[in-house]
Amino acid sequence: MFGHAVAVVSCMSEEKVAAKLEFFKMTLGCSEFEVSTAVSKAPSIIGISDKILDRKIEFLINEAMMEPRYIVERPVLLSYSLKKRLVPRHYVLKVLEEKGLLNSNKNFFTITSLGEETFKLKFIDCHKDSVPGLADAYAATRAGIVPSEV
Repeated sequence: MFGHAVAVVSCMSEEKVAAKLEFFKMTLGCSEFEVSTAVSKAPSIIGISDKILDRKIEFLINEAMMEPRYIVERPVLLSYSLKKRLVPRHYVLKVLEEKGLLNSNKNFFTITSLGEETFKLKFIDCHKDSVPGLADAYAATRAGIVPSEV
């Protein structure tokens, strides 16, 4: 991780790194120590633009209903693609929850951390009979298209 962190910050000025750390403190309401810990866990988040981070944080807080502290403790969430991973998987979870098919002990972080094939196997393929069209809706969401009701 240290090597990765060095690679990320070596391309940035000291002022930009300081500004990014301040951005995290302000948007997630955390301390400098918490920001440092988050960056040490996922150094790549330093290189993500503020605009993209803002959209991801807004989604995670307002749509996925996560507390800022939860995000700070799991900063890898901010490195995932909003369009290809976070939004589509959240959509699938909402559909499964609405249909009463989601085990209540599943959390969004664990599910977003799964590889693509494992996610499809555990959350889409096994529900193809009880939720027809879920695979197509997932693919549409990954393509940026808001699917009609499943």
